[in-house]
Amino acid sequence: MSGYTVFQAYDGLAAKELCAQLEDIELLVLNTFGTGIDVGELIQGVRRIRPHLPVLHIGNSVPDSLPPDVPTWGPAYQAHLRDWQHMAAVRLQPDGLSYHANYLDLDPRHRDRSGLGLPVLRLTYDMQPNERRLSAFMEDKAEEILRAMGAAKTWCGHRFSGVISSHDLGGCRMGLDPAGSVVGPDLQVHDTPGLYVFGTAVFPTCHGVNPTLTMWAVCARAAEALIEQARRG
Repeated sequence: MSGYTVFQAYDGLAAKELCAQLEDIELLVLNTFGTGIDVGELIQGVRRIRPHLPVLHIGNSVPDSLPPDVPTWGPAYQAHLRDWQHMAAVRLQPDGLSYHANYLDLDPRHRDRSGLGLPVLRLTYDMQPNERRLSAFMEDKAEEILRAMGAAKTWCGHRFSGVISSHDLGGCRMGLDPAGSVVGPDLQVHDTPGLYVFGTAVFPTCHGVNPTLTMWAVCARAAEALIEQARRG
């Protein structure tokens, strides 16, 4: 690919200079790792100047997406980026079971910024041995699949726990026993009639697929039951 240019670790002034050089660039690769740059605002500015310029943004995922023998800067890093069209990622999502070691409680020290001094929610979580074994098994299978597809090189990235992700589940577990759950199958809080919890907070475990459709199904069933109950008075 001709005209390939990599800009690394630039500050605000360099970003402005970057926009002035876009006429000679065919592909813009932004490595904002460790810079704290508002890349969204920068890309919007680039789009206004060169609306059809391909932009490849590599942010905080750089250390996890790179092979262990490739540094995060320098010629070897740039040579790795030049092969970006020949790379593919396999994302693994094993199920996460419930454990006493993973829980929510109120932080004993930190308070919110409302001015009321309310304690904030504290989340304690880590991958347990079962989930680590699942991840190791799936990593091995993923490597087998990639090798069978002709991959010349494979490597494993960091195992993310998923905490504070886009798929946060649990906290108001659904179940029949009030001693071990917060809401019943109808999503009504056991000890507070008329109070319902709709959402993924009621999931007792974290299944290994996106939860949206399951959440819709559980909430739709509970909503239909609530409507029917209201009709009966």
